[in-house]
Formats: sequence, structure tokens, C-alpha cells
Amino acid sequence: MPRKSKKNSEDRGLLRTLARWTVAFVAIAVILYGAFDLWTFAHRSDLFLVRQVQVSGNYLLEQGEVLEAMQVPARVRIWEIDPTVLESRIEELVLVQSATVKRVLPHTLLVSLSERNPIADWIEPREGKKFAVDEEGVLLCSVDELGKRSSAAADSLRHRRPEIRGLEDRGKQLGDRLESESIARLLSAYGVALAREESWTQTVQAFESLGDGGGWILRCAGRAREIHLGDRNFLERFGALKGAHRFLEREQLEVAYIDLRFEEQGVLIGKSDLDPARWLEIAAKYPAPDSGTERFESGKKT
Repeated sequence: MPRKSKKNSEDRGLLRTLARWTVAFVAIAVILYGAFDLWTFAHRSDLFLVRQVQVSGNYLLEQGEVLEAMQVPARVRIWEIDPTVLESRIEELVLVQSATVKRVLPHTLLVSLSERNPIADWIEPREGKKFAVDEEGVLLCSVDELGKRSSAAADSLRHRRPEIRGLEDRGKQLGDRLESESIARLLSAYGVALAREESWTQTVQAFESLGDGGGWILRCAGRAREIHLGDRNFLERFGALKGAHRFLEREQLEVAYIDLRFEEQGVLIGKSDLDPARWLEIAAKYPAPDSGTERFESGKKT
């Protein structure tokens, strides 16, 4: 009897094991079938067709221009889209600096743009065509084309862009960069000042290259008619210019020029038809450089 009972127990254990394996196999089969059925549904259903593209960050480009550049097929499902391919296509547009594309189930593409900022104008010397230029010295489009774009932001930028003078780059086309390395650094620093809404930026009419290593001069319509910058350290020199401009506003002075080329001399201001006694009175208000505060000196233009 004990031997028979032991055999029955082993049989029941084997049956339980077989039952567990059977349940597991059936469960796996159901999961696999469900996954296959879902995969089949997803690939055949129109639910996942791309139906909507949302574009943000564009103020110069029309949405239609972005959609045309993306080249999305009329019937394509969202997982068949490679966002990196679309991003590279959008970034081929001259006015686009960078683009990000995201897929949102079940049928939407989100496109976020960072457009290039037209910050100055430049006239191509061979054909006389005027281009809008961004902070990196890239030619974006003709000024006439920019003026036709209906965005309010584009209109405001068009009215306050200085002109770049003295660069003789020839044969430049849209998307090309101006060859001078210093102009890109100058425009980048100017863009920072614009972003900070520094008041002197509104007076700048032109960036003029003196050539032969003479650096750059800003031609202005403000209290200083010329600002001598040299060819380096533009960001730091614009910081000094902010203080000099505040000084001129505070003292209600109009001067011939501000010279920022030589760090060791500080800010040199060229007087313009001002009574010397008035200059002495103003100079007395400001301590010498060794006191650690700003000092503004008048001088003769060299």
C-alpha cells in the first residue's frame, strides 16, 4: 500500500506540472497572438496615418514652406517617419538655424523651429543687391523679400537693422557666409546687446570696416556719431560702451566719437564743440581710474 500511494502522489505531481506548463503555453500563445494582431492592426489601420503637423517657432517662414521642405508623403503612418531625416530637410532652409521633430501618437508631428535672426544688411558689391544677414554673417534673403514677409516681428527688425559697409566679398549667394571672421564676432556681440535691449543699439546706423587691420567703426545717430571698436573683444567693448552711453545721456552731451580700441586707455571720448570749462566741470565729477570706478576722458581724434 505505501508503494502504491507514493506512485499516485508522483502521478498527481506530474499532472500538476503538465497543467502549469499547459497554462503557461496557452498564455504565451495568447500574448503572441494578441501582439501579432495588434501589429497587424497598427500596420493596416488608418488610425496611425499622419494627419496633422504642428509648426512652432516660425516668424519669418510660412508653415507651408516648412511642410514643403519636410516632404512628408500623403499617406504615411507615424512610425514610418524618421524625425532626424525631417529635421535635416528643414535645416536646409536658409532661414532655419535648427529644427526638432517629434512624433505624437496616434497621428501628429510636432515641429519646433529656431529661425535665424536678421540683424544687419549688406550690399553685394558686384550686383548691388542688398541682403539681410544674421548673427553668424549668413546671407538669409534679399531685403526686398524680407520686407514682403507679413510677420510683425520681421517688419520691426527690418526698420532697425544697421548696414554693413566696407566688405568687398563678391559673388555671395543665399546661405553663404561673409568671409571676414571679425564681422561674425561683431554681429554676435551686437546680437547679445540687442537681446539685452541696451539703448545704444537703437542709434547704430552702420558697421563700417576700415580695412588693412583698422578694425570696425559704428556709425551712429545718437550722442556719439562714431564708435571706434578695433577688431577684437567686441563683447567686452560693448559692455564699456553701455557705461559710456549712460554717461553721455546723464550729462546730456553730444560728442564726435567714442574710442574703445585700447583697453589700457579706458574709454576715450572725443569732444565736439564743447566749452573746455564744461569738460573740466564734468571731469571733476568722476574719480581717477585707480579708484576702481569708471573715468571718461576727452581727447583728440587720431
